[in-house]
Amino acid sequence: MVSAGLPMPREIRVRSAQPDHLTRVVQALGGLPVIVRADGGEGGERVSRADTMAGLISLVGLLLSLGHAPRLVAFVPDAIHWRVVVVGGRAVAAYINPVRDGDFRSEPTEEPGDYTDAPPAAVAEPAIAACEVLGVDLGGVDVLLHPSGRPYLLEVNTPCYFAQAERFGLDVAGPLVD
Repeated sequence: MVSAGLPMPREIRVRSAQPDHLTRVVQALGGLPVIVRADGGEGGERVSRADTMAGLISLVGLLLSLGHAPRLVAFVPDAIHWRVVVVGGRAVAAYINPVRDGDFRSEPTEEPGDYTDAPPAAVAEPAIAACEVLGVDLGGVDVLLHPSGRPYLLEVNTPCYFAQAERFGLDVAGPLVD
């Protein structure tokens, strides 16, 4: 999927847990596994991975019963999750978020070498473009970088938590004040 010219994983909002409907949606997304997202939350708390149709049907049914209209998103295997902090049209900080042990979700690394003020163009360019499209001067942009080199924009968080980057010596506050 490309939104506003930005590369994003395919995504479909669902309002039914009917097996035939979900089967068609999964096929349109490229097959299982799929990511199931309910709006809101942080740190992946409303993000799940469905590896089977039975699990997907049950999970979507539960979310619908709780008043959510979940989004099913194509799973991007083997990708590296980057958080890029954009200030005033510049990528001023970035770091990788390795996948958690026993999970598919990621979290910030504690390795100083994984933090940079010069992120690869493949993740910086879509992050900057996403902030421009939204008209925001500060954004914490989540980008998946597939081993093929293709980026997938996940979301723009604004305001965003940038203290993680500052902990490892990257100056976000300075450009923000400027």
